[in-house]
Amino acid sequence: TEWPARATESGHRYEENILAKASLSYDGDLPVLKLRGTPYEIGFQHGRLLQERVRQANRQMLQYFTAKLMIPIVGEWVVYFLLDRTYNQLKPHIPQDFLEEMQGLADGSGVPLRMIQRLHAVPDLYSTLCASGAFHGPATQDGRLLHLRNLDWNREIGIQDYAAIFAVHKEGKVPFVNIGYVSFIGALSGMNAEGISIGQIGSESR
Repeated sequence: TEWPARATESGHRYEENILAKASLSYDGDLPVLKLRGTPYEIGFQHGRLLQERVRQANRQMLQYFTAKLMIPIVGEWVVYFLLDRTYNQLKPHIPQDFLEEMQGLADGSGVPLRMIQRLHAVPDLYSTLCASGAFHGPATQDGRLLHLRNLDWNREIGIQDYAAIFAVHKEGKVPFVNIGYVSFIGALSGMNAEGISIGQIGSESR
């Protein structure tokens, strides 16, 4: 699938004003994004600064599940149906900030919003066995608190090829750093400016 870039209604000046708040650098091959602004602007910055990588990541990860299903002709339709159903179940519980950030990510990258939403439904549909732990006192050499989090997705999906660091300063929110992946918003592993860290893991339950 080839997705054309979407033009913003206010033209290039509007886009330049949004991108002026952000920056992209590299630590070796690892992208480091500094994003600032409203939720929509942060999503747009992410999508536009790493436009081709966002497109590749979205395409590669969704195609993986289609190929894995091994149902000729209708395989893609079945995968999209399951992801759409999952996202629609999640949507009433998704904060407005995240909905706006996904819209910005779609507009900045040119990837249709529905494809962005489908990718964000994957962790709730696909079984994962991530690990997370906190260690302190006699459990660590110097007694300090250490937080570990390990992503245990199937390497065949290829998400490890899209690792990125996001330093995010969302208007009205505590700034945070996310050790995450291109085309995903929010935080998988991260810490905010107040020293609170989080680590997302999967858990199966009825």
